[in-house]
Amino acid sequence: IQLTSRGMRAYEVKSASTFATHFEKTLKALPTWVKHEVHERTVIYAGEMERLEGDILVRNFLNASTERIY
Repeated sequence: IQLTSRGMRAYEVKSASTFATHFEKTLKALPTWVKHEVHERTVIYAGEMERLEGDILVRNFLNASTERIY
């Protein structure tokens, strides 16, 4: 979790090389657990498939290390 001026960024980091939808489970529930607005949620994993739009982003760890995470 990263706190920014806009709210929170939340990351779920997985070592898997194959994406599974259950990776998003914690990120989907997070807004009900915290008082800050969660403005970005991202799954980071070792696979090739990426999803750069939507409620939860999916990023390869090599690409995520150079874009949008700071």
